[in-house]
Amino acid sequence: MAGIIIGFSRDASYAFFALGNLRVEFYMVLSDGTVIQELDYLDESTIMNCQGDITGMWNSTKRSYSFHVPKDMSRATVKWRTPAGKGTLSLTSTTQPHFPDGSMWPSQGARTEMAPSLHMNQPIAGGRVIADVELSSSKRMQLRGFGGHGRLWAQGGWFDIVDGFHIIRAYAGPYTISYWRPISRLNKGDVYHSAQLFNHGKLLAATQLGEKSQTKDYILFSNDFRGKVSGGLTDKSTGHVLEFISPSRGKTWRFLVEHMRKKFEMGLGGETGISGFTNRVTGGEAGGRQYEGRGFSEQTIFPEEIAKWRIWIVYGIGYFNRGKSFVLRIARWLS
Repeated sequence: MAGIIIGFSRDASYAFFALGNLRVEFYMVLSDGTVIQELDYLDESTIMNCQGDITGMWNSTKRSYSFHVPKDMSRATVKWRTPAGKGTLSLTSTTQPHFPDGSMWPSQGARTEMAPSLHMNQPIAGGRVIADVELSSSKRMQLRGFGGHGRLWAQGGWFDIVDGFHIIRAYAGPYTISYWRPISRLNKGDVYHSAQLFNHGKLLAATQLGEKSQTKDYILFSNDFRGKVSGGLTDKSTGHVLEFISPSRGKTWRFLVEHMRKKFEMGLGGETGISGFTNRVTGGEAGGRQYEGRGFSEQTIFPEEIAKWRIWIVYGIGYFNRGKSFVLRIARWLS
């Protein structure tokens, strides 16, 4: 089981350290368990809008990353070239672009706010992926599977607006799942939800309600501890259970998301931090056919404040290259 995550950020959360606001996060886990983790800081970024087609480029000497999304959001292409390797990832959508409340794009009345000061839209909730990768070791591979593309923006830094969050993307048979569960720092401790379930690419259920209702569709989220793979931080869950419930239709769709490999982990002190996993996914409609597939999940707990020395290490990971794993182990030991 393999997976790739590439995140492009313009984030001024740590501008007071004068390290720059442009970064690319690259996480890859191979089927043999090899983990490649790069946090790159770039000198410049450019966003181009050509008749609705969007192209982004993040560049520095000897390192470049780019993405391209056409106006209809039917696909996305990412390319990268760094000392660690190069590659191309192509994502072809099988779902409809939508907003946090499940409203389809385009919409005149949809809101992008998912939680206080945190906004999102999803050009591609799910789609088919082909990735051609060449590592610096001259090892070449082609990966095929499923993935998604989302866009986030915020009125403040991560440490200002959220205490943490869960993210799940999952695929099982005809079903595609997208789920965000941010915990607000502005409305202290309040939990927000954005959940969408697709069947054969068509929206089947969507809700921002995370508690039981007699009339409205809702989502129930719970942690599972029966598996074998967990993170090394506070959250020791080995997976999650998602239940989409529609009282008006008398239907429930239940899915178990089970951690199979840890894709990345970054401690931020006091057992807080970020962990990401590749997952085995099983489930379907209650009483109906059950399916098996794959997924990705991320779980994050942010500290109330973070020591400046630790920020230097976290933001310096991209500069330590081969030594960064050792530095992260030292950082966790010191916390």
